[in-house]
Amino acid sequence: MGYPLALFAPLIAMRWLKTTRLPISDRGDKRITGVLRVAVLASLVPALIQVMQVERRANTLLDTVGSTRQSAMASMILVGILLAMCAFYATSLMSRIAPRPGVLLVALLPWVISCINSYATHASFSYQTLVYPTVVIFLGAIKPTIWPLRTLAHATVAIAGGSILMALLVPGRAFLHGYSGNISLAEKAIIGDNLLAGPFNHSNILGVMLGLGVPTIFLMRRKGARLLGFAVVFWALLWSASRTGLVAGGVGMATYWIISMLRKGRVRSGLSCAILLAASALAILIPVSTDDPTAFSLRGQIWLGSAEYLTGNYLTGNGYSWYSAISAEENSLIDIAFNGHNLYVHMMSTGGLVLTASVAMLLILASVRATQYARLGINFPAAYMATFFVTACLEVAGRFRDFDSMFPIAIIPILVICVSRPREAVRPQTRGRTAIARLDDSSHRVPPA
Repeated sequence: MGYPLALFAPLIAMRWLKTTRLPISDRGDKRITGVLRVAVLASLVPALIQVMQVERRANTLLDTVGSTRQSAMASMILVGILLAMCAFYATSLMSRIAPRPGVLLVALLPWVISCINSYATHASFSYQTLVYPTVVIFLGAIKPTIWPLRTLAHATVAIAGGSILMALLVPGRAFLHGYSGNISLAEKAIIGDNLLAGPFNHSNILGVMLGLGVPTIFLMRRKGARLLGFAVVFWALLWSASRTGLVAGGVGMATYWIISMLRKGRVRSGLSCAILLAASALAILIPVSTDDPTAFSLRGQIWLGSAEYLTGNYLTGNGYSWYSAISAEENSLIDIAFNGHNLYVHMMSTGGLVLTASVAMLLILASVRATQYARLGINFPAAYMATFFVTACLEVAGRFRDFDSMFPIAIIPILVICVSRPREAVRPQTRGRTAIARLDDSSHRVPPA
């Protein structure tokens, strides 16, 4: 099964892009939609091939299986298509769109610092490292709005539904496996005795992706489609037993609905700012204030161990690949620490204050944009940023250097929110007095360029 999927992956991508009629009339938004679809395929197809070919085992640093040849081939082909599309579209539109160097610099800074840090610590690079700057330049070269992110809503629902279908048809490939390679009967299971992982190696990966995708469902046009999407996604979240995904998705929905109830733009902007400040502060306070190693499913031990090893390296951290390198020696971290299991801890441990400050600048810019959107009656950006910050409390959704399975749902929305102009999104709705205040994210249509 692996070779056909790997060989036909580019054909599937081109077929999807060619035959689907997009309701978005703006050329730039159509191109963002195409890039998003290829990015989703590049994150999903190799993972699915890997799961279908290799007996899945528990995610431990000393018990991992490398990518199969077919999975690696599919990843290389699809990422190559993604890079080519971004480069071609950027060069064709660069002449008619005035770039904003300040925004692009803030967006590129985490990647630049991560690459310098990687070079200094002899970490490896790959073709996937080129995706982040190429996507940033592509977004900077066009005139993006947030509406193409509706594509991620369809992808989120499709991943959730596909994972449930896998559980019903091929349960041996759909559920999380233990150290022995057998299906794990976990105590944390909410539905039944198993944890749904779908096409990914761990149920937490599926849970985080679906949790981050919950706010995008509000961008769907039809109410029935939104309700069905929420039902399918939260069913899959419950089956994965990802507490982080469930809480983050719930916070995103609550943020959207609470802001939607307010009529005054200033009040919406102020409340969204307060919510984002509280959520981001929580992502820092939780690991800093935790002194129990068993807290948050043993994440406390990871945080305490990471702080111990950070001593003396506060400025530049321990290196981009530190969590992988530390597994080769005896350490005070537990053996499932692929990352810091908290965005602040991970950035400090790998890149120190320099990398943490650069990521903070990007997230602050995205949060400011989100409050501007909320003032104009568009609530999705604030809901998404709240979801991201809650996810950051216990997981690392984005590493801001390489392309991975989280990149389309975790990194691209933040970049689009940063680069987009809120006023451009509501231009056709400004004729009436209350048009902006009552603008519904799901029914908006972008005007012709």
